Formats: sequence, C-alpha cells, structure tokens
Amino acid sequence: MSGSWWRWVRVALVVIALPALVIGACFGLHAVLNPWSRTLPGAWVGTAAFGPGDDRVVAMTLVSYPGQGRGDSDLDGEAVVCGLAGTMRYRVYGYVADRAASRLTLDLDEETQGEGIYLGTAKGTWNGADELVFTADLRRLGPDGVSDSAIPDPPPTTVALRRTTDETVAAACG
Repeated sequence: MSGSWWRWVRVALVVIALPALVIGACFGLHAVLNPWSRTLPGAWVGTAAFGPGDDRVVAMTLVSYPGQGRGDSDLDGEAVVCGLAGTMRYRVYGYVADRAASRLTLDLDEETQGEGIYLGTAKGTWNGADELVFTADLRRLGPDGVSDSAIPDPPPTTVALRRTTDETVAAACG
C-alpha cells in the first residue's frame, strides 16, 4: 500500500508542481529581462489638446504580463478619453524599445467608433518614474466611422500623463 501512495505523490508532483515551476520561471525571467515591467504598469492620467479649445482628459491603465496582449506586445491596457466631444474608449497595446522602457510606442484601438477625432499611434518617453509623454497621431472619422481622405487628419498632439491611482482613472470621465 505504501508503494502505491508514493506513486501518487510522484504523479501529483509532476502534474501540479512542474507546471507551477515552469510558469513561475516564465514570470521571473520576464521580470529579469524587462525590469520596467514592475514599475511602468499602473494607472496614468493627463490631458491632450485635440484642437483649439478642445483639451481632453486621457486616463489609462497599463499591465505587463507574459503572454497577454496582442501578438508580441509588451504592454496591454485600456484608455478612456473624455471632453466636449464625449467619451471614447480604447484598447491599448504597447511596445518597449529598450530595457529601461525610456522609449515606447502605444497603439490605441478605439472601441467606440463614430464621427469624431481619435487618438492613433503614440510614440514617446517614460522618465522611469511618474511621467509618460507621447506625441500621438490624431485620426478624423466621418459620420460612418471611416476616415475620409478628402478631409485631412489634425496634426499630432502631445499627451502628457502622470502616475495616479486606479480610482482616479475610474472616475476620470465621471
């Protein structure tokens, strides 16, 4: 009887402990190779000028988990932009250019579509602490939610974000 018990213990170790060790090693390796992954993710809020007299609040939450996101993205998240034109929601996918994450690119895919001006790709810098600054493309969509080549897109805008709390992001657009 005791031999059979040990056999089940060995099987349990292989079935449970081995996958747990592999998953833990992946997260550990991710943290070592990407030191920014412990400090860059979080809640961010700021403003962006979409045109004269059209300053909008930009609130964003970023996460970094191995195997998450779109394709090979380093960051995943959500953003909300609100102002006179209403509230626009985005999925965010980020790509880090160096180990310090001092340079990065965010792709913002709008979830809300309709007539309006939307953020597009944003390229910028992170100061390693509490400030993200991007230059973001603006895209103008017509009434059918499609861009019209006859109407040019507005010029890019600067998006300046400061680290904040999840509660501030949740309350950013009321």
